[in-house]
Amino acid sequence: MSGAVAAHAAYNGSGTQGLAVTNKIHDDDGDVMSVFWNKSETTRQLLYGSSIVEIPSSGASNLSYGSSRLFTVNNDIDCLGDMYLQLTANFPTYAPLAGTFATATIGSPTIVIPMASVSGDVITITNHGFATGDAVTYGDGGDTALGGLSDGGVYYVIRISDQQIKLARTQAESNPTATVIPLGGPGNNSQTFSLTKIVIPMASVSGDVITSTNHGFANGDPVRYDAEGGTALGGITDGAVYYVIRLNDNTFSLASTLAKSNPTTPTPETLSGPGNNSQTFQKEVVIPMASVSGDVITITNHGFLIGDAVTYGDGGGTALGGITDGNVYYVIRISDNTFSLASSFSNANPTATSITLSGSGNNAQTLREPTVELAVNAKPFALQSIVERVEIQVGTQIWQTLENEDIRVVNSTEMSADGFAEISALSSPAGDGASTNTAWLVIPSLTKTLGPTFGKFSNQTEDGYPMAAAPHQSVKIKVYFTEMPDTLSYLATTVSSSASTVVQFAEKVPLEGTITPFSLSSEFENAASKGLPFGPKTGGSITSCNLYAKQQIMCNEEREQMKAMSMGLPKRLKLTQNSYTSDLGLSDTKTIDLDHFSLFASHLIISGDAGLGVRLKSAELKLNSSSYSGQLPGVLLDSCTADSIGIYSNKYIYGSSSFDVQEFGIGTYVFPLAATAFGGSCVPLNRFDSIRLILKFTSTPKTGASTHVNVTCVGETTALFKGGAASLAMY
Repeated sequence: MSGAVAAHAAYNGSGTQGLAVTNKIHDDDGDVMSVFWNKSETTRQLLYGSSIVEIPSSGASNLSYGSSRLFTVNNDIDCLGDMYLQLTANFPTYAPLAGTFATATIGSPTIVIPMASVSGDVITITNHGFATGDAVTYGDGGDTALGGLSDGGVYYVIRISDQQIKLARTQAESNPTATVIPLGGPGNNSQTFSLTKIVIPMASVSGDVITSTNHGFANGDPVRYDAEGGTALGGITDGAVYYVIRLNDNTFSLASTLAKSNPTTPTPETLSGPGNNSQTFQKEVVIPMASVSGDVITITNHGFLIGDAVTYGDGGGTALGGITDGNVYYVIRISDNTFSLASSFSNANPTATSITLSGSGNNAQTLREPTVELAVNAKPFALQSIVERVEIQVGTQIWQTLENEDIRVVNSTEMSADGFAEISALSSPAGDGASTNTAWLVIPSLTKTLGPTFGKFSNQTEDGYPMAAAPHQSVKIKVYFTEMPDTLSYLATTVSSSASTVVQFAEKVPLEGTITPFSLSSEFENAASKGLPFGPKTGGSITSCNLYAKQQIMCNEEREQMKAMSMGLPKRLKLTQNSYTSDLGLSDTKTIDLDHFSLFASHLIISGDAGLGVRLKSAELKLNSSSYSGQLPGVLLDSCTADSIGIYSNKYIYGSSSFDVQEFGIGTYVFPLAATAFGGSCVPLNRFDSIRLILKFTSTPKTGASTHVNVTCVGETTALFKGGAASLAMY
């Protein structure tokens, strides 16, 4: 038998399904003898070679969440083997929406109060950051408490300076009696107090809509535009006042008059050009003459706090007596609707009812605002989850669709422990994933390379898709990227006051959250019980995506012999099929319809996410209503069955100091259908009219966008290579 015919015999459906042929070591000199040549020949033929090549991409060069990338395999590759996807990306970040948590402060640090910092009723803390009226919780650090205070008690700050505070028992008692600027004369109807400027980068302007996260503007607010010396935003005038048309917490448009900002029938200004990255809008509170009475200014819902710095503007008219155009003053807040002014922050500081302190406590005691740390963290395999699915197209037909979870679970059963641990770690960035990370994914399509892993050297085979037998058809791989929503919401949860709570988002994203309370306010607990909104998203990009593949090189005899076969060349290929179920119902049992499965099936892989702590208790497969193997315990499918058919059972374990170490989701369970993976005892599922998988969980699955069960059917089908083209058959 010639070498080419011998190699071709490997494709006849009864042999190794690969390209390899047997080599021998010559007894005399130890040289390698191949069936492709012998020692009497002067010209030796190439058996085959193998290398990794990059698959070129086509289509749009820009990548983004929600887009896709197409790769086309060059037709000069003889045989296509395993494929490897390289992905570099970072996730968008999401911040809590302003005003969500009332008096709860997000992520404030604990401030330690050494004994030496207490003198009488005054506590000295460098740059403490507290404002008058702030609620703080005292902690004694497990030692002697500061006299007059109780461990865990809530008190209210009386701010003396940037470095010193006193404490009051109630917020009312911290209210100031301060040094008020005497005002004389009403000024004019155009005078204003200006608040903090909001910078509007060029990228924040789209059409007539301006985006500024948590801008704080209300509909009709007057704002002054300042180009800050750069190119002005087209359509409006540098230095002019416009009126806000509020679209939501993060976006607004502009009107030229207050009447045109009417939310029912708004008339926005037409903007053109992005302006510059330093331009600002500055909110102004207009003070009509009638609003001034003595030293008191009345503005409905003015929004000022004690000590707020404001800049007075006379609007080009008569200035309000006692204060000067352009000068900064400090608010003495009287009520939601009234305030007076002080000439300095210290003059606005209260002389209030402070708590009488005694002793100095201890060096571990603390003051903390009612705080809750809200963290958005990347889930395990988060980078891999950016790939929503991969399609393998031969000619005009899609031969295989690999969903995201198919890729993960097939790799977990076919890669070595070290290899799987490596790609798992690369796919699971630390923290929120906002920094740029690179992951590698093995695309488990068409080829099965378990032989080199489990067999001896003499039994190793190579396996792949023989493109040389179908040179007239293109092979394309299309990678789809998941979309990231503009906002996120924690699912409603009960927050523990003593431990971190891991919660899921209502949206289907590769992110999860932790709520770590240090002290809770009733407002926050109420908000958490209803679900906590985050957003809008900022940043996030897919930097690069490249595909590499193993190619195997044939000799000319092999190529010509395959193309010359009158009856064609049948070859078995590994494929997967998928069932994804997001509705798990309201009980601990779920029956999944698998009627569309039609492979010569080797095994099923069950995975998913039913909520924290929920695992698979048992599984039963019914074919035409008859039980295939009875109820198999989840622990058995999780630990033993993969090894029984010669594949792996890799796990990815993750955790932190905040919560128990756990396996991702419900786990990964292998339900065997054959004595050996891809062996002759596989089950031809296309012969059955009814295929049902009955799953029982350890408890009722949680509801949410991430809740699901994925069943991956792994098996084979037959492709017929004939007349320079390939088509899928059954088996």
